[in-house]
Amino acid sequence: MNPEVALISGVDPFETPMRILHVWQPAEAGVQIYASGAARFQAEKGWDIHVACPNPPPMPGVTAHLWTAERSPIRGLRSESRSLQIIVDEVDPDVVVAHSSKAGMVVRGMLRGSVSTVFLPHAWSAYGLPRPLAPAAIAWERLAARWTNAIVAGGEREAEAGVAFGIRAPMFVVRNPVREGWQVATEEERASARTELGLGSQPVVVCLGRLAKQKGQDVLLQAWESVSRAAPEAVLILVGDGPDAEELKANAPRTVVFAGATDDPRPYLAACDISVVPSRWETFSLSMLEGMATGRSSVVTDVSGGEAITNANAGAKVAIDDVDALAAELTKRVTGQVDLAAEGRRAHEYTTRFHDYATQMTRLSAVVVRAHAFGR
Repeated sequence: MNPEVALISGVDPFETPMRILHVWQPAEAGVQIYASGAARFQAEKGWDIHVACPNPPPMPGVTAHLWTAERSPIRGLRSESRSLQIIVDEVDPDVVVAHSSKAGMVVRGMLRGSVSTVFLPHAWSAYGLPRPLAPAAIAWERLAARWTNAIVAGGEREAEAGVAFGIRAPMFVVRNPVREGWQVATEEERASARTELGLGSQPVVVCLGRLAKQKGQDVLLQAWESVSRAAPEAVLILVGDGPDAEELKANAPRTVVFAGATDDPRPYLAACDISVVPSRWETFSLSMLEGMATGRSSVVTDVSGGEAITNANAGAKVAIDDVDALAAELTKRVTGQVDLAAEGRRAHEYTTRFHDYATQMTRLSAVVVRAHAFGR
């Protein structure tokens, strides 16, 4: 057995038959990618897997239940709790796995420990709230910990933050994995992707992510003005959609391309020279990991998970909201002052070693088995 999995349970988790209900909101981007992937993986291993979410994606072998829930942490709580209780009663799961803050609030407030519960924050909710409201979110997490058999953090810093907040529940680090089948991009794939996207030989920087405050594209656009002065031929491609799209487009330099949302960002990562992740908060950015796994140099902010870049010596990490530092690191790379190929090789090697999909999903499953073993 992989030693990382043995640290959790000491046995193969799939030797124990389980019926699991995964619950998540939001039904988009990283949370849905992670949660639906975990559901499929566990179903393939023989568990009876059910999911409840607003917009279930195709998941062979998984029973999907439509759960209409809003992203807002306040609106809809009563009706969402009633509808989820009906699903829980129907499924009768051994363990409920709640992904992200809204699902975590509804599940734990409704069940209150009556069913073994595992919670994945996918970034602590306090980070996304106005400063005066953050203490209330932390207080809720401290209360909800009494109804939580295990908390799964996507990286070491997220776990450390939970401990610092005073959240007292068994906490396990399960590193966010790179999606199955992700490979380093070859030079042939890079050339093909550039042709497909209408790009030439100019430096290309790609930012993957929802166009929203959390992801920091507003800071990136400010930094890009400086980058463009140093390298007028360089192109920045923003891949994604979201509530800030129109405002960002209105303030974008002419060398910025808005590609819109996509289910498959691989052509953009294959085509680019540098992946940039300017987020204000994260649990462990899947976009960053996918850029690394593709073999790309990365410039990221100092959020949870950003330590992977420095640990791998695969790019640069800058302070959150630091326009000048972000511009300086991007400028170094688009003007040829850094060996991007070497950074990309180290990035790919790091994700292969520490973010393997099967290893981390098996580790998550071992936490679920442990939560069940310790009872309600």
